[in-house]
Amino acid sequence: MGWLVVAVLVIVAATAAYVLAPLRRRGAAAAGAEPDDRAAERARHLRALREIELDFRTGKLSAEDYQALRRRYETAAIAALKAMER
Repeated sequence: MGWLVVAVLVIVAATAAYVLAPLRRRGAAAAGAEPDDRAAERARHLRALREIELDFRTGKLSAEDYQALRRRYETAAIAALKAMER
């Protein structure tokens, strides 16, 4: 019977850690992004730039929408790059 209580406590603790992990990461981002986080953010923006270019070339985006999204993601990628340099 004692091992059952221990097993349940271990499962509850693991589940709580899994559920609360995103909240801890969000709190760390608010405190100040780590260099790895900034690099990941820059990579995410560059990936989005490639995706919108593909969407534009395949006709899924109008030229106007493409230009607006491109400016937005380029600005964000540059900001992430500058933040990495600090």
